[in-house]
Amino acid sequence: MKVLRQRVKEVVASAGFSSKEQQELVLAVDEACSNIIKHAYHFKSDREIHLIILKTDEALIFQLRDDANQVDTSKFKPREWDQIRPGGLGLHFIQEVMDKVAFIEAETMGNTLEMVKYF
Repeated sequence: MKVLRQRVKEVVASAGFSSKEQQELVLAVDEACSNIIKHAYHFKSDREIHLIILKTDEALIFQLRDDANQVDTSKFKPREWDQIRPGGLGLHFIQEVMDKVAFIEAETMGNTLEMVKYF
């Protein structure tokens, strides 16, 4: 995860985001990876997470893909604020930092999370 965070930081810094935005974007990608490790891979350390960062004229697009069994993304909803408990803020934080968050259905196996941050 350290290498991933460093690479994301380099990319968001080169894209011109402020220091605060850089930190938030790194944490959002880190949180999304942590969710994959916890919820998709059930803490198995031998599984891969693929990160693609695309830069367009208007945004950075972060795509995280795992090779886990496909999940029902309709169940991925942030908890209500009165039901928040430690460890339950990840999706709220990701949605707060990113301008768009979407789960892309795979044709076969795996899951892809796409997060977009506009300049």
